[in-house]
Amino acid sequence: GIMVEPLFNAFATAAFFEFVIFSIFEIRYVLVIWKAQRPNITGDTFNASFRRELGVLYLGFYGSLLVGSFVVVAMPSLIHTLVFLLFSYWIPQIVNNAISDTRKPLHPHYIIGMSITRLAIPLYFYACPYNFAHIEPRPLIASCLTVYVVIQATLLLLQHRYGSRCFLLARWLPEKYNYYRPLLRSNVNLE
Repeated sequence: GIMVEPLFNAFATAAFFEFVIFSIFEIRYVLVIWKAQRPNITGDTFNASFRRELGVLYLGFYGSLLVGSFVVVAMPSLIHTLVFLLFSYWIPQIVNNAISDTRKPLHPHYIIGMSITRLAIPLYFYACPYNFAHIEPRPLIASCLTVYVVIQATLLLLQHRYGSRCFLLARWLPEKYNYYRPLLRSNVNLE
């Protein structure tokens, strides 16, 4: 189990406040993004189908939170796989950029800063021999996780610099519409 030490109270308090901040502010942010992607939703048209869709969004989030907690408690041998799955947080952004051909969606400082700060906690447990939970250090997992996040961040930075579809082959890309096609004289009435 977890040993009660002076540092544990500080970490437990920080984890509690992070959970509160996440459940209040970040879920609200997800809701704002969800509404922004559906511009036809206003206060008057927020009918049953939109409520059902929003319910599915919340159910998916809290359901995955509950299932993830169960996996951590019931199957501790899968925790390393779960950590790698949870640290695939840049992959949806990479895919979304490539699908929607977004130009410079995230600032490089944000990408680097978020990657470093999100790696701090797992690296503390996987690399520090004197962590408060007395978890045995696993430098190989710490190195693999760092490389995995660096690869994702590098792909995002490449998308920022060279375009969202820079790593896709030309034959996989859809044909772009030419907005600057030449006008034919037969189609233009110059009277």
